[in-house]
Amino acid sequence: MDIHNPYLIPIRTPLVSYGVQIQQHEFMTSEASATVGLPAETVETVHLPFQITYSSLRRVYHDLKDAKEVEYRLHGTVSFSVLGHEFLLPLGFSGTLPLMRPPQFKNVRFRLSDVSLSKARITIEAVVENPNVFELDIRELGYLFKVGTVKLAGLTASTVEKIPPSETGRLLLVGEVSAAKAILELARGRGLGKAALEPSGFLKTPYGRVRLPD
Repeated sequence: MDIHNPYLIPIRTPLVSYGVQIQQHEFMTSEASATVGLPAETVETVHLPFQITYSSLRRVYHDLKDAKEVEYRLHGTVSFSVLGHEFLLPLGFSGTLPLMRPPQFKNVRFRLSDVSLSKARITIEAVVENPNVFELDIRELGYLFKVGTVKLAGLTASTVEKIPPSETGRLLLVGEVSAAKAILELARGRGLGKAALEPSGFLKTPYGRVRLPD
């Protein structure tokens, strides 16, 4: 936040006491000394340490499970001393906070090719839905493919770099099946149950990298 110092002398390390409200409920409070002083008669930017984890939001607010954004409000005071006198400057800011939701993998399909007695090439296709109000980059994800008793890892992905907000992308995975029993089960096709993908690793968002929960 920007603070204007109207005095003819600099202000050294002001103390900032602040809290954050989520959905009009107090979520956290903290206190920190500004890392920079305020030069005389000028405006200086002060950085406040402030972190909200999505897991802590879920624990506190069960009604947010389907929300895409929530309202927040920063409030508090800046205290400083000038010529032996203490002053308090109120601060406040309101906005919306996007809540990250993991991508959804749907319409998972697979096909075999180059089948032999010892191995087969498998190609997996899926639709990826981004339920967020910001774009997602899924290139750092790994995948476990499951159908029936067959489980495959070490798949190579080819996908769009970023999926726009509230839109879908297509995912293509290729790998190799080396177990004869697994090849036979996959070749049967029907009756094995629904094919599914279990992603792991990191998502890249405009706000940084986010690790998918286990």
